[in-house]
Amino acid sequence: MKNILAFLCFVNLFSLVTNAQYNQQWFVSHHPAGAMLPTKAAKLQVAGDHLYVLATVQGNPVNDEDIMLIKYDMSGNAVWEKRYGIPGNFHDKAVDMDIDEQGNIYVTGESSLEGPASAHDFCTIKYTPEGSQVWVQRFGVKAHGEEPRRIKVRNGMVFVS
Repeated sequence: MKNILAFLCFVNLFSLVTNAQYNQQWFVSHHPAGAMLPTKAAKLQVAGDHLYVLATVQGNPVNDEDIMLIKYDMSGNAVWEKRYGIPGNFHDKAVDMDIDEQGNIYVTGESSLEGPASAHDFCTIKYTPEGSQVWVQRFGVKAHGEEPRRIKVRNGMVFVS
């Protein structure tokens, strides 16, 4: 009897959840002026009352890519945008981000200093909640490509794998 009652409660709850209605609150499209290539989102993360979007965007020239981090408020307004890319270095690809207890944002990605055919380095950037860049750390061996996959921040330490 208990199993039947539990099953009926589950079915009732499941039907309520699956019949829930969702309404779009806001929509934002990001396409830098003059860009011919689409923006490629890497990660979305909510922290407090803000949404952070990490993406790879077209740089200048056309075959250049930059890492972009955008902070939105809950109404869909961009609070700030930060772009990382040295003009002419051709390849900066956003991969992952994490946010620490103080609200600092850590971004990691691939970055190439010598052109599209050169090896990639890990590139990790720390931003304050206000969008100020605190530091940039690069790691790589010139002859080998380095490709980060994840970043985690715990107890003041930054781990990139």
